[in-house]
Amino acid sequence: FNMDKKRKIGASVAPDWYVPGLCRGAAGFITRSDLGPMKIPTLEQNFGAAPTGYVPGSGRGALPFTREEIPGGEVDRGDYSETVFDKWNGYQGSLVANIQYDEEDDQADKVYSKLDEYMDGRRSEAREKKMKGEIESARKKKPPVSHIFASCKKDLAKITKEEWEGLPETPNYTVKRKKYNRVMPIPDSIINQAINDVQYTGSIDSRVSGMSSKVPATPLTEVSLAKGQILNVRLAQAEDSVTGQSVVNKNTYLENLGISTAEFSQSETQDLKKARLLMRSIIATKPNDPAGWIAASRIEELNGRLQEARNILAQGCVECPDSDDLWLEASRLSPPDKCKSILAKAISQQPHSVKLWLSAANKETDQIAKGKILRRALEYIPSSPSLWKEAVKLEGPEEAKQLLRKAVECVPFCVDMWLALAKLETYEEAKVVLNRARIAIPTDHIIWIHASMLEEAQGVGVEAIDLKIKRCIKTLAKAQVKLAREAWLMEAVKAEQAGSLLTCRAIVKGSMDIDVDPDESKTVWLQNATDACEKGAIETARALYFEASNRLPQKKKVWLKFFDFERQNGTKEQLISRMQKALEQNKRNSIFWLLYAKQLWINGDVEGCRKVLNESKELLGNEEEIVLALIKFERQNQNIEKVVTLVKEGRAAIGSVKLWKQNILMEQALKNYSVARELLMQAVVQHPTVNQLWLLGIRLEMEENRDIEKARELLAQANKACGEQPELCIASAKLYIKEGSYTSARTILQDARQKYKSNEIIWLESVRLEMKADNIKIAVFLLSKGLQECPKSGKLWAEAIMLEPIHLRKPKSADALKVCDQDENVVVAVACLFWAETKVEKARKWFSRAIGYKPLNGDPWASYYHFEKSQKNEEEMKKIMDKCIAAQPRKGERWKSVAKASQNMFLPTGEILKKVAESIKLPEQQIQTNYFID
Repeated sequence: FNMDKKRKIGASVAPDWYVPGLCRGAAGFITRSDLGPMKIPTLEQNFGAAPTGYVPGSGRGALPFTREEIPGGEVDRGDYSETVFDKWNGYQGSLVANIQYDEEDDQADKVYSKLDEYMDGRRSEAREKKMKGEIESARKKKPPVSHIFASCKKDLAKITKEEWEGLPETPNYTVKRKKYNRVMPIPDSIINQAINDVQYTGSIDSRVSGMSSKVPATPLTEVSLAKGQILNVRLAQAEDSVTGQSVVNKNTYLENLGISTAEFSQSETQDLKKARLLMRSIIATKPNDPAGWIAASRIEELNGRLQEARNILAQGCVECPDSDDLWLEASRLSPPDKCKSILAKAISQQPHSVKLWLSAANKETDQIAKGKILRRALEYIPSSPSLWKEAVKLEGPEEAKQLLRKAVECVPFCVDMWLALAKLETYEEAKVVLNRARIAIPTDHIIWIHASMLEEAQGVGVEAIDLKIKRCIKTLAKAQVKLAREAWLMEAVKAEQAGSLLTCRAIVKGSMDIDVDPDESKTVWLQNATDACEKGAIETARALYFEASNRLPQKKKVWLKFFDFERQNGTKEQLISRMQKALEQNKRNSIFWLLYAKQLWINGDVEGCRKVLNESKELLGNEEEIVLALIKFERQNQNIEKVVTLVKEGRAAIGSVKLWKQNILMEQALKNYSVARELLMQAVVQHPTVNQLWLLGIRLEMEENRDIEKARELLAQANKACGEQPELCIASAKLYIKEGSYTSARTILQDARQKYKSNEIIWLESVRLEMKADNIKIAVFLLSKGLQECPKSGKLWAEAIMLEPIHLRKPKSADALKVCDQDENVVVAVACLFWAETKVEKARKWFSRAIGYKPLNGDPWASYYHFEKSQKNEEEMKKIMDKCIAAQPRKGERWKSVAKASQNMFLPTGEILKKVAESIKLPEQQIQTNYFID
């Protein structure tokens, strides 16, 4: 049977042994026709008896008891009990061990081996590919150590022999067993004996000391008390009886006597002994090294042996008389009465040591004596800036001026000396001094900066100061001195702190192009301005914004950043001037016209705002943003006729969706429902896929006639034109809720949740529906499911906080803040918790945070206003009102519902804020209810 050569059907006759289906496990069978007619067997005499050779139980593996019972063969003594049977391997032995291996068995084994090879070859490539992928993924998750250090091994090839030999030895990190000191408790008998000895034998025997027997014994306790009394007497005698003040430091008196007050453990004492021996060996081997003498003295000082430390330093000064550090250490440890003599001896050995002269001067308490020492030091070391500075500090203005004139001659490279002299001189003399300093030190920029600050103090104009800073940068460039951009900005900050604002701006202007790539200039300049503002350098930041706007006048981002900076740190006049300049550079950009008009409106200049908007409309034509701003301006000023004219002209000229909405809303506010309906039909013809127009029509029908059926027909048309959208589903559900059909509304919202799983508004409406139906448990379940689908939804978290019982709201708010700590809805909910607990200051702080995150959301403004109204804080209410008018919010669920109502269309922002605040509940009324929605 050859598997490689396939047989064709009918090509040859099947072999004799062939059985169909044998390879797949089928067995041969015969039919009744193959056997022929059935013969009726005749009954034999031994019918019912066991056949010959039958062994009972042989079918289940039982064996006869004796060999004679098995016909013609040996007994198989294998153990086939259940104790040696394995489900996978079977019995230990082979059940067919006695069967002979014939030719058919060999042929069958060959066939099966070829089948196994064929089946393995079919999927070998896929299996090997899968195995390689598993190995690679396992190595990525947990790479072997050889792969981790492969890059380090490559770097080893570059190591030189010197670097290899310089590698430190590996320290011994072996864990050693700690040796514990076993302490045996002292018996009570020994303790009692010691007490008795102190009480009765604590005296000096006169016989032992060689004294006469007539001298009484002196107790040792009295000796110790007498020693303490003597020390107190010596301290009292050292006090100044004239002034009543002690000239001796009682805390260090014992240390000066060489008496140790430190206590060391046994291990520390052993370490000190080892260190002392080590230092002695160092001193013996290197007696000319002052570091060894100083280290040895400090060990003794640490041990409390001050006299021994002084002796070591005295010996070291003899061995190393040229070490000023050693002399200074000796003077430090010496008593006050010997310190000056040691320093005098040191100076005689090293008259050119600045440290020794300064130390000797600092030891003097008299200013005159100190000045004499410094002047004497300057005779030996006239080129020391430190000595000159200390000497100048002791003198008055005139004497200091004389000293500084001499100092700049002796130390012409010290910038501080020149600057100090210039400050003491008059304006004309200061100019001469700074010019001399510039010639002496041509590579220092500080002299140039101080010269410009001097000119600014005298009232010199901006151009002269700018020119001086430019000359400074050019001169330094010629001298091949290039300062980094950060260094120049730091000098600008210093000039600002000194009050020289013109110099600060000149430095910023001169360094704008230093280390700046032209392609990245805008990013670099804005980042520098932001960093300066964070550091509190307001004028430096203003100068950076000013220069950036001059160099990039067409970049809108630069101007907007400049405007925000002036709003926070400048005055109204400065902000208006920046906007005027931006408008001059960008007259064709509507955003600058709108910002300028809005700022005039905030400042109270109504006519100026109207003038700017009209000019922009004449220049830019019927641009949508300009027309909408004009409509809003006239509407808030309640100029209804002008609003009607602007809306009709804008709709006819532009025909955008926003203008159609404005026209429809205006007619609705004027109670012209038929006109509004006609305009709506025209709008949906031109813009059939805009769902906002359809929703506006539904609201129009509900407001005019309360006709739910008509509204539902419009909703069906909207679904055909726009397709099913979340807003339309919510509108349909609300219609059913108004009818009281909660089941239909629930069905619509359930279908919407399946289609739009990540839409937070649909989940929120579903929760509110169950709350209205008093299904609290279902509402909580839906809310938890919604938070799983929208884990960062602030609206859902705020609703979840208010749905919790009062004692569980704080933990829930903590969970919400972990996920979305900068969401205004969550922050307002937390503020309400503090409000309910009468924690007024904390609540005010959280409300202030909420309005800062998204100023365009009107709901936090209304909540904050309502909070201050409940506290009867008129001043804070006025501040909130002004800030809200400046922010002009237009978003927020409750804000939009009030602002877009037809009766409130012509109300200003302040009045809308009051109306929204009136509709908000107090925290005491929020029992299982949301703060925002009734």
